[in-house]
Amino acid sequence: MDVKLNFTTFSGHDVDTTTHEGGTFHAQDGATITMVGTVIANNGAAGTPMECTSANGGLFLGNNNLAADTNCPGVIGVATFVDPVLADNDGLTLTHALLEGSNAINSYIGIDCPPTDQRGVARPIGGACDLGAYESSSLGISSGVTVSKTAISVGEGGATDTYTVVLTSQPTSDVTITITDDAQCAANAESLTFTSENWNMAQTVTVSAVDDVNLEGEHACTITHVVSSADENYASITLANISGTVSDDEVASSTEELLDNGGFEVAGISAGLPTNWTVQNPSGDKRVCPPNINNLYGGLCAFKFTGSTTDASKLTQNVDLTAHTFSAGDALTVSAYVKGNNPTAKIKVTLFVYYTGNATPSKTNLTIRRNATFTQHSLPVYTLSNGDISQIKLVFTHQSSAGTLWLDDVSLIHTIPAIVSRDDAMGLPTAPETHDGFRDNN
Repeated sequence: MDVKLNFTTFSGHDVDTTTHEGGTFHAQDGATITMVGTVIANNGAAGTPMECTSANGGLFLGNNNLAADTNCPGVIGVATFVDPVLADNDGLTLTHALLEGSNAINSYIGIDCPPTDQRGVARPIGGACDLGAYESSSLGISSGVTVSKTAISVGEGGATDTYTVVLTSQPTSDVTITITDDAQCAANAESLTFTSENWNMAQTVTVSAVDDVNLEGEHACTITHVVSSADENYASITLANISGTVSDDEVASSTEELLDNGGFEVAGISAGLPTNWTVQNPSGDKRVCPPNINNLYGGLCAFKFTGSTTDASKLTQNVDLTAHTFSAGDALTVSAYVKGNNPTAKIKVTLFVYYTGNATPSKTNLTIRRNATFTQHSLPVYTLSNGDISQIKLVFTHQSSAGTLWLDDVSLIHTIPAIVSRDDAMGLPTAPETHDGFRDNN
């Protein structure tokens, strides 16, 4: 006699080699036992399980079965989380329920499972039928939400980032995940909805930075999620926030000194000639390091112009442009500390800027009359019209017929303005071609 066992559950038959000669199922004398989708569970015997035995030509056939005895046909594993209690599980007959986490849930490989379980519950509830006589409402794994990332990186006006969200089990009711961004990050979706049909299809969220005009540097943003569903397994789930790092496309202004040896502390080929400077009248004008600190503004040395009847005394530095980059809108600011001992003493300061391809320089200048004590003077700020610079030159011309002028702590500051990412950002005005003025500080 042949026997067919389709989607049946057997539990608690404690049969092993130490207590029995035959198994839970025994095929003998040419009989065939066919098992498909059958669960043999909770065999508590201490010895080797005996669940499928045969003799005298008996035969087992089948597939998709769970059993502890590998002699059973088509065994795909040992059954787990099968309720050992034969109970009223809302059917016409008592059944062994599949508990959450059971490997029998959603495990049948095939399309020919029965349309209902032993209780009359429609199969399948998940993506595949459960093994045994009981179709569970669970998918065999804990209900959960998988978010692919915990951190993202985005940039204002630039890089975006993405992450995916997917459920770990089929819900009994739609699951909605509400997405909340903040003032620094924007998500492309306000919510995601997962149904019993698309629960295992990952949905992608794209996050971009909010491109504001605030100078913030690298800063943070947060994406939060709230899960809601009539499925109680999902309604109680709490998701962690996603932390975002936002790069700023606003750039703070920066400055750099373009002059070398502006304090005249370093001597050149002789003590009187400061390195990096050219002196036109070295016999009368020179670097000095006097013991009288009243003739110094800072450091140990200064530059001294000696009064003469000529207008030939000049001090010049050609700026080394090798390590510097310029752009339109950058500003150049010249300042120096000047002191004189004669009311008629004066000095003219000129900044020359040569643009590539133009032999005629742009310039700004200022004539400074002497002060009895060191006083800082500044040229009008010069704004570059473009960044293609071939030469920058700073010249001090002594214009006194008598008296002495001391010059110290000369500076030429290159200012790179802040970058603001907005269409209506106003550029800085371009400096006039020339500027002549007198500043009398008597």
